[in-house]
Amino acid sequence: MILAISTTVEPVAVAAAGRAQPPSLACAPQWPADLSALTAQALGACGGGPAARLDAAGIAVTTGPGRFGALRGGIAFAKGLSVARGAPLLGVPTLAAVAAAAGTDAAAAALPAGRGRWYAARTGELDAPRTAHVHDLARGLPPGAPIAAPLTEAAAAELRRAGLSVVPVGVRELLAAVIALAYRRLDTDRGPAAPGARPLYAAPATAVKPWSFPGAAVRRRADG
Repeated sequence: MILAISTTVEPVAVAAAGRAQPPSLACAPQWPADLSALTAQALGACGGGPAARLDAAGIAVTTGPGRFGALRGGIAFAKGLSVARGAPLLGVPTLAAVAAAAGTDAAAAALPAGRGRWYAARTGELDAPRTAHVHDLARGLPPGAPIAAPLTEAAAAELRRAGLSVVPVGVRELLAAVIALAYRRLDTDRGPAAPGARPLYAAPATAVKPWSFPGAAVRRRADG
């Protein structure tokens, strides 16, 4: 089985699943969270027994972007578990997991960053996220282009008010995608999951590399 850990979005979650199995899931509302307890719950629901008897093919963890403490805390826990159990450690960029979970031709993937800001990246540049205000995010997308994101109702409403077409991704779908990407790396040595777990931080949009998409200029002109 693969054990997957996500601390970069809320709720914080740990999931476990074998190949082609739906993930068992344990969640906490927000960070900080007791990852040891969540791991034991997820393994117990998966039939893997308590964490002391963990025998995983790999430990997968989302690597961001995300809030500093939550991101680093999740990675540190995954590294410790990997070393203790002798299981491979695989880092999965959170936006890559969001895009995979959406299962659609979304133009971009995004994560809430707080205070009206979002971590976001084009689907072809998921390893190069940037930070954008919700209105800049909307202006940078072609009209009607879908954006995938793990969302609360409030966050989804914020994106829709800005005129965006939203593809919501639930926490179970997100962790299932993390597990699938981890298996893909183990089986084929391909995909966005990578050995180790290096944190991925978002850069702010700048004049050198603004937040924009091909065709977005038409929308910006129309908006005035």
